[in-house]
Amino acid sequence: MAGLGFTRESMKCECGECGFDVLDWQLKIEMEDVLYHFAQKYPDSDIQVRVTGGNRCAKHNEAVGGAKKSQHIIGKALDFRVTNVSIEELFAYMVERHRDCYGIGRYSNRIHFDIREGCARWAA
Repeated sequence: MAGLGFTRESMKCECGECGFDVLDWQLKIEMEDVLYHFAQKYPDSDIQVRVTGGNRCAKHNEAVGGAKKSQHIIGKALDFRVTNVSIEELFAYMVERHRDCYGIGRYSNRIHFDIREGCARWAA
């Protein structure tokens, strides 16, 4: 069974005060693609897209050590993982799919993805 855990609630700033909960249509389309790709590749696995971080108000972004010009503070970024898919495989897929655009970062337990103008890649 496959599922898309990308909702307005999943994107809501975690500060608990500001209510910032933008749901960007382009991010949703990209997460639907990720879900479809891995559900097709692993039809016998439970494939779920799990948002681990979404929008951030400036105060929360500073508190978590986010970049001053983070795409999270303008509702254009999310951090996510996919159940039953390694971070390495997920990162490789995202980089291959978006060779010349967007921001894609690899962390030990999640992928950062943003729809910035231009291209950025990093691993932490």
